[in-house]
Parts: sequence; C-alpha cells; structure tokens
Amino acid sequence: TRIMQSDPELADCSLIIFDEFHERSIQADLAFAIARDIQQGLRDDLTLLLMSATLASEQILSALPEAKLLSSHGRSFPITYQYVPANNLRHWREHALAVIQQQLLTLNSSMLVFLPSSSDIKWLAKQLEPSLPSSLSLFTLYGDLPLAEQQQAIRPCQQGHYKLVLATNIAETSLTIDGVNLVIDSGLEKVAVFDPQTLSDQLQQQMICKASAIQRAGRAGRLMAGTCLRLYAQDEYERRPEQSVNEIAQA
Repeated sequence: TRIMQSDPELADCSLIIFDEFHERSIQADLAFAIARDIQQGLRDDLTLLLMSATLASEQILSALPEAKLLSSHGRSFPITYQYVPANNLRHWREHALAVIQQQLLTLNSSMLVFLPSSSDIKWLAKQLEPSLPSSLSLFTLYGDLPLAEQQQAIRPCQQGHYKLVLATNIAETSLTIDGVNLVIDSGLEKVAVFDPQTLSDQLQQQMICKASAIQRAGRAGRLMAGTCLRLYAQDEYERRPEQSVNEIAQA
C-alpha cells in the first residue's frame, strides 16, 4: 500500500499477488482496491493475481466478470474426519481437554489443536503440562508470541519425540508444522467486531466458517495421511456459511 501511494504507476511492477485472499483482511482489501484503481486508470497491463485454497470463486467472478479462473488440485494426503461434539457448549474447554488427553494415550505423531484465543491456549497448557509424557513437547502459537517462540513450534522434533501445538487461527494457512498428522479443531475463533456505541472494536467469540474448517483440517494432510477431530457435530458443520464475513464489514 505504501509503494502504491508513493508510486501510483508502479513503473517497476508487472504483477501483484494477493495470497490467502479468502482471509479478506482490511489490509488486503484496501491494497486490492488501490491496485484495481491503478489497473483501471493508469496501468491496463498490470496483472492482479488472487490466490487461495478456499477462494470464493463464484462471488469474485460475479464482482470481476472479466477475471480468468485458474484451478490446480495439487497434491494432498487423505484426511479422516471424526466429529466429537460437546454435550454442553458452555463447557467446551473441558471437553477439548478431555479429547486431547484421550488422544495422548495412543499418540504416535505430533498434534495441532486450534483454539479461539491466547487465554484459552494458556488455560489448556496449564492443565496439560503436569501429565505430559517426556517424549512430548508442548508449544503455543498465537500472534502476540515472540517470533523466536513461534519458530520453535514449527521446527522438526528430534527422532522419537513429538509435539503438541496449541494455536489460534494463525496456524490455519501458510505454516506447515513438521510431523503433524492429527488436528483437533474447536470450531471457534475470536474476531474484532466494531461496536458503534463505544466507537471501538470488541473481541467476540464465534463459530468458524466452512472455509476456515477446511483450512484447519488441511494441516493434518500436508506431509502424510492424517486425522481431523472436530469438536462439533457434522450437521452443525454442514449448516455453517461457506465464507466468513469480511473483516472490513466487521471492524
């Protein structure tokens, strides 16, 4: 965005890539709007490329009818899905803890658990740490964590050792955590929603959309066949929206 503001003609640029476009962050949407303005007004030879594994293709083609759609199925390993919903959603933390502990009894690989916030991660880590086997290392992964600690969660384990990674949706895309073939998905996230009464953003917990659930499950099949345990019912998953509300509409 800064480059486009200082050099609107983008003299040294022929292609702009917007990766993980399904996330529809305010920053990405603003940058795309400016790039589109440059393309239409100053640089009709400028190419814009929108990429994602879960792109809302029909919606984008409706808004940009002249766009070309390219698709590549690529390679992925098979993922087995299991649904283990909580009896009471208000006690989802305790349910997540019980499911993780059950999986630890027979664990022979690394595990990635998706949770809505850093406070949930810290609570679960505190409950789990006293009873973890010596062959298993516990890591946390969220936005406010120092970069060095984030990198520790991604690095390969020593032979014969496994890792348990408790993460927010920071681990949904782009990252490959070595050795993971089991994902446990709480199905929840926290997002900033604008409150017109206080004129500020408020963090609200909500259920993730199908696109996010697919992205999370995909972490289990990056390097080998894997399993995804969803802590919600299958019929509930089917009722979820395909895509989440754009951040610009929420914040």
